[in-house]
Amino acid sequence: MSFSNDVKNEMCRTDVLPCCAAAELTGALLLGNTFAPAGVRIITGRESFRNRLGQLCKVLFLDTLCFDETMTQTGKYSLSITQSDRAQDLFARLGYDAAGLLAIRINPALIETECCKRALLRGAFCSAGFVADPDRLYHLEIVTSHRRLSRDIIALLNDLDFNPKLIQRQHNEVIYFKESEYIEDFLTMCGATSASLRLMEAKIVKDVRNRTNRANNCDAANIGRTIEAAQVQCEAIIRLDDAIGIDKLPEPLAQAARLRLNNPDAPLTALCKLADPPVSRSGLNNRLGRLVEMAESIGKAYAMENGKLEMEK
Repeated sequence: MSFSNDVKNEMCRTDVLPCCAAAELTGALLLGNTFAPAGVRIITGRESFRNRLGQLCKVLFLDTLCFDETMTQTGKYSLSITQSDRAQDLFARLGYDAAGLLAIRINPALIETECCKRALLRGAFCSAGFVADPDRLYHLEIVTSHRRLSRDIIALLNDLDFNPKLIQRQHNEVIYFKESEYIEDFLTMCGATSASLRLMEAKIVKDVRNRTNRANNCDAANIGRTIEAAQVQCEAIIRLDDAIGIDKLPEPLAQAARLRLNNPDAPLTALCKLADPPVSRSGLNNRLGRLVEMAESIGKAYAMENGKLEMEK
């Protein structure tokens, strides 16, 4: 089962509060397949959502407006209320004027309290929402084909201190978050606390993995720089040995040259421990730097001398 379905199933297990039942049912119906004076219809493949809608109807209407249920060819539940008198009664109980319904929008009277606002969003998400597996990416969305309804949902989310984005996908309005903090808060707000904790856990695992990768990359880069510097030093020392001989160098420089040649891949800290008498890391680094400079000076002098000989010829 997908993470998104786990989230919706968890939301459907929350307690049904009588004061919020109308708001949650409205959220589900507004983003269902049909919400019109002629009737309402929701198609769902989740038994938990189908049972949730039945619970909401019982709390609100004492079984007088239960959905007619059929099965689609794909094995999903088709829940509808199409009889005129029942549809009219449903709209009236939710505070809508079926005869004057020109655009599908949220009835402000249903969301006067914060708990009712949350309930409406829970119903909307269970009806037309999706949240990605946090192990892959952070993304939560609610989809509707009604432009004014999408603006109402955005206004409601803004009122609850969220900052949703809106895009058009084909003929639909897609309200979405990509910030993990907003997704965590939305799931917690709508009753999916276990899913929110799972998202937090995934964030921690990703953070640890990223820090480990950064540390490994940094170590690899440091090793590469150490090897490159050691190679330059070894080549310089060999040129000096050929030109003047290491033994003719001052003893501190000669010792540094021998340490590097005998340990071509060792970092400076390891060379310092091998030095006798002991030498600091900065001191040894300075000595090796002087050896490189001496080799470069000898190379320049050799090039100038060869240039003069070529000109005389």
